[in-house]
Amino acid sequence: MSGRHNLELGIPGSNDVILYTEQLRKSNVPFGTVSHTFSYHCKDGEQITAVIARDMWTHDTGGDPELVNGGVGQRHVSIKVTSRWCRGFDFRFTVYGKRQSTSVQSSSGGISSADNWQYTTLAKNSDKIIEALAANGLSERLASSFKAQGMIGDEVYAKATNYAPNVTEYSRVKCLITAVQTSTRATPQRYHDFIKVLKSHSIRADAEAALVLLPT
Repeated sequence: MSGRHNLELGIPGSNDVILYTEQLRKSNVPFGTVSHTFSYHCKDGEQITAVIARDMWTHDTGGDPELVNGGVGQRHVSIKVTSRWCRGFDFRFTVYGKRQSTSVQSSSGGISSADNWQYTTLAKNSDKIIEALAANGLSERLASSFKAQGMIGDEVYAKATNYAPNVTEYSRVKCLITAVQTSTRATPQRYHDFIKVLKSHSIRADAEAALVLLPT
């Protein structure tokens, strides 16, 4: 039985993006509770499709989340988390949704502004993602997955599975992520396949926290 106290509203779709994410940890107070309200108001062109308040503690002592305003299908949402008596909490609040774009992918294979936003998000958080994946020793599994889907060639695969003493796990993972980012940059569907591979592996919370930054 899980010791998490999550609140999940709606289900993120394959074409949804992360509109907002925030994580907060609050310490306990003697003889009382602590609370915090996570809120998000949509920008122009955005609509909420799913909201997840994820308890980062697994030992059944985290807080209890509740929806207090807005939600799925609306343009705002507020979720209040209240701790147990004399306890704190650690929660991650993530809002998924649709983001309309004024530009679309051209028939010649150009990139829409929505896809450009996704590439920018990946590039911005790539160091965190590489560190998290490396910490979980995922280079070999990722290399096999990427090669099976034709995302990397023999040369990159060889570098990513080079276990010489002077080659670090970080450098192996970075080699993979950099190569696949480059090869999928001009093809949005291949980019989405790339993200699905990353998210398909069973990983610890530190990598999960980094990968939640990626849109799907």
